[in-house]
Amino acid sequence: MDEKKFISFIIPAYNAEQTIKRCLESISFISRNDMEVLVIDDGSEDDTSKICNNLKDSRIHIISQKNRKFFNFFQKNACIFFEGMIVYRSR
Repeated sequence: MDEKKFISFIIPAYNAEQTIKRCLESISFISRNDMEVLVIDDGSEDDTSKICNNLKDSRIHIISQKNRKFFNFFQKNACIFFEGMIVYRSR
């Protein structure tokens, strides 16, 4: 049985190929297994999704969507995906 996640990091990304790998690698150094990282790729036209999918960390999940503005997604759908009791959303 999967353990309940305590912390959810939510990272909105749009054309973030220059920064997303470094961002996710820095979070992956956190040794907690009770956390999840959700990257909301908001219709990137670069290699953002490809870079995210190449990272090998089972705590990182990519949600790709057409460009609908992150906050629209967050208000309507995010609670479906988040398990953590503490939610951190980067700006």
